[in-house]
Amino acid sequence: MEHKFNLDDSPLKDYLQQQDYESSRRYTDMLELQFIEHGSDIIHVENLDVFYAIHISLYVLAGDIYGAKYLWKRAPDHLKADANSEFNRIWRVCQYLHANNTSEACALLLSNDWSVGVSPVIKMCTENIRRDHMNQIACSYECISLSLLSRNLALSAADCIAVCNSLGWNVNAEQDLVVPVHTEKHSGFLPQDVLATQSHFALGQYSATLEKQSLRVDVKSAAASNFDVDDDSSTEESSMQM
Repeated sequence: MEHKFNLDDSPLKDYLQQQDYESSRRYTDMLELQFIEHGSDIIHVENLDVFYAIHISLYVLAGDIYGAKYLWKRAPDHLKADANSEFNRIWRVCQYLHANNTSEACALLLSNDWSVGVSPVIKMCTENIRRDHMNQIACSYECISLSLLSRNLALSAADCIAVCNSLGWNVNAEQDLVVPVHTEKHSGFLPQDVLATQSHFALGQYSATLEKQSLRVDVKSAAASNFDVDDDSSTEESSMQM
């Protein structure tokens, strides 16, 4: 069993400083699995937010939004209940990305004062999300308005023009027009084989168990409400809870 997690004394700090996101992801998967098995012997309560914030941001960096969803379900309840936790804020970013709302996702990433441990990954996430969005634009549009592209990327017009120029895109600021150049689609920094680790499979099995337990609760709740169908007050209370 490892010692309690502390970012300053953890291999994760070195991995992140070296931008070794493959090793970072393997390490956080392994540590989460140990935390599920051994609790605070692995990660102290005061360090949970920074650990889970880094963990979920690595999912975002990999473009694995569904993996982030299951991580959120596995996470301690008090982190999910705290709207100001860094973990919960990054989860809101995931929700925006799932809804293809790149503008709000980038704005949220840029508007928060992130802790020292989380900030470098957030910066890479923002760059990655922007790059993915621009690749999608290049594959789907012959032209797009500069103002719309700037808004979608949460960039000023000047910064957006600079990014477009770096990609060789044609920009006509007077006509508010950008003509993209087709590039290959980018899909995150982490290759798929990083996900195929023993720890990742074990976490997937744990997520599946949680899903089954949730379904059983939902079925029991539905059955109970059916028995109370003649009781108006019970039916109303049940619908409000849902």
